[in-house]
Amino acid sequence: MSFTPGPWRVVAEPGDYFTTLTVMSPDFYIASIHEGLPGEDEGEANARLIAAAPDLYAALDETLEELGD
Repeated sequence: MSFTPGPWRVVAEPGDYFTTLTVMSPDFYIASIHEGLPGEDEGEANARLIAAAPDLYAALDETLEELGD
């Protein structure tokens, strides 16, 4: 399986009306989430979950190796 290698990080860019949380790898833009919009309380949690994807994948891969066939 191929994906953008980690680590991925969250960068906050405050604006006038909301904060943009950008998830980035060292070389690529991954996602952009707006925090502070009405009804949107989980922006930071979503950004951090997306940024954790490479680590979550590695943990799953290691678990599958341990379980074997």
